[in-house]
Amino acid sequence: MGATTVALLVILAAAAAVPKRQTPEFDQVQQTRQKNILRLLTRYRQPPLWEDMAAIAGNYTLQPENYQVPELVEDFVQRKRSGEFLAFDEPTSVLEDSDVDQIKLFVDLLYHSKDYDTFYKTAVYLRETVNKAQFIISFLISVKMRQDTKDFLLPPLFEIRPELFITSDVIQQVYDLKMRGGLRPLDVGQYYILSNHTQYRTVHTPEEKLSYFTEDVWLNEYFADLNYRYPYFLSASNYTLTNGDVRGDVFYHTLRHLYARYFLERLSHGLPEVAPLSCEKGVPTGYNPQLKLLNGVELHLRPKNQNLLDADAFALQRIRYSEYRLYEMVDTGYVVSATGGRKRYKQSEATNILGNLIQGTADSIHPRYYGALYKDLLSLIGRYDPTQRYGLAASVLGKYETMLRDPVFFQIVKRILNIFEQYQNYLEPYTRKELEFPGLKIESLEVDRLVTYFDGFDLEVDNSLKASSTEEIEKIKIFASKQRLNHKPFTYRIKVFSEKPTKAIFRTFYGPRYDSYGNEMTLDEARQYFVEIDRFVYELVAGENDFITRSSSDFVSAEYGSLYMARLQEVVELALQGRGDYSPASEFRLGFPDGLLLPRGAPGGLPLRVYVIASPLPRGVPAAQVAGPRAPIAGDWFVSLADGRPVAFPFDRRIPHTHNFRVPNSYTEDVTVHQGTIDD
Repeated sequence: MGATTVALLVILAAAAAVPKRQTPEFDQVQQTRQKNILRLLTRYRQPPLWEDMAAIAGNYTLQPENYQVPELVEDFVQRKRSGEFLAFDEPTSVLEDSDVDQIKLFVDLLYHSKDYDTFYKTAVYLRETVNKAQFIISFLISVKMRQDTKDFLLPPLFEIRPELFITSDVIQQVYDLKMRGGLRPLDVGQYYILSNHTQYRTVHTPEEKLSYFTEDVWLNEYFADLNYRYPYFLSASNYTLTNGDVRGDVFYHTLRHLYARYFLERLSHGLPEVAPLSCEKGVPTGYNPQLKLLNGVELHLRPKNQNLLDADAFALQRIRYSEYRLYEMVDTGYVVSATGGRKRYKQSEATNILGNLIQGTADSIHPRYYGALYKDLLSLIGRYDPTQRYGLAASVLGKYETMLRDPVFFQIVKRILNIFEQYQNYLEPYTRKELEFPGLKIESLEVDRLVTYFDGFDLEVDNSLKASSTEEIEKIKIFASKQRLNHKPFTYRIKVFSEKPTKAIFRTFYGPRYDSYGNEMTLDEARQYFVEIDRFVYELVAGENDFITRSSSDFVSAEYGSLYMARLQEVVELALQGRGDYSPASEFRLGFPDGLLLPRGAPGGLPLRVYVIASPLPRGVPAAQVAGPRAPIAGDWFVSLADGRPVAFPFDRRIPHTHNFRVPNSYTEDVTVHQGTIDD
């Protein structure tokens, strides 16, 4: 891990500008609601310091007539009375059925509130009544689903629960600072810590070389946010899940993208591909997360060579049955439905069905038969104390915010992706006719020099502290300064010839040229590791189109992240005063962290291939509604720009003959990624 410094700062009004959109301004009511939403998340572990919130917390009671499903109230009251709910600070896991059952009840109360006022009061009540971690999870899920709250902006998860993103030594320093009174006012509203702390970690395993990637707070934020938008225990037919009808495709695309980026990051260090997790061979890789929950319980470490055969025997059996039945579906072309029996599935729906079955979502067509392989594998490794005899907290694999930190996560993902790849290998390779765009030719592709570097950024970590007043919250800001991977801005330029005016959709990927041993990879060997970084619609004129230029800041796959809490609070206050506005959450693009757009590379350069293909754009698909290459894209970009082709097209099928794959409307260019500094 790189150097870590704790610093105490004050947020000033001259912070970075808010992204602008051509959208109607929120009215005063909505702006006030947005402000209250932020207050709910501020110092959520202590009673509210604002009088209006404190009054609701002390006086509100759940009344059945205020909820669309009245029986939820009686269910909640009875379970609370019988002591079923977890204690306030007891560890919780998104993999434990009993924990998830409680979270779902809290989500239902919030989601089925008849109006916003009831929703808000219910949220305040739950904040002071139920397990704190479960409240945060259920609140985030419900806010993203309700029609009257989905436009509210939320701060980054690493500011809400910093203890899940920052190592325990830094969190301990924050506590020590608070307890010993080490904050000294130097000016009105400005405070500084008197000393810095630097920690160097010795690398003991190859995987620890990648900690800058697996522990990147924006990457873990991205992954957790996606899982809260698509909670596996809620059905898209009963809840408002955006793009819920293709959640299986989203699941596959997310894991494929994550694993490909992890593979390329390993190549940057000369590390070979990881082997898929084997329950028989156990887990050779040990892991120490260095994280501690706010109740003082540490997320346990895993010694190397963990023997899984000594784990839960029933879980192992369930995993074997689930995996066998999933491969049976892939091999036979038939799927077993809970209502319709055995039936042949369509090629267009296969990935979506398979994704739901593997994840074990509430939209799985037969959860009892196919189980939940992905969840069971995570749970098997994450529950090092399967009988709970010693009361160990869940591991990092039990929380969306921390899953990616553990190297074994990617071994599990590799095992999951093998099932999808098995299905894809049964498909006939694309013919030239399926890949070609008659009358269009990409004549050249130019890419700027690609340089990555590490730069510093500050994240607020004081939400883990308890404050004595609202004034303290507003004035004292404690930050952890960290290093993260970034890249210099770059552009690529495409020269295209078209016989006639036409609209085309362009896809841009990069992928490996050589494996970790220096052997050149064929396209078929490398296809699973190609990362799609850009997709756009372009109106071509007849003749030469010289040049279509795309900047890295235009890439739809990249997200610049949520607004920090302090900046978000400032924006809301300015809007309430009539001195500014801001865009609703539904207008923001959701994608991979921009800083991790490129793999780290190497000082001498990491050889990659950039591949671009232009395809005809059918009518009646989401991408056809996009006005141009720089039209704002909201939500999951690969859904908003869907054109009826598979999410990993054209790398979702075997490429046995390269000459058939290299069609005139595609182009491949060799590039290298250099690891250097911002000045290179």
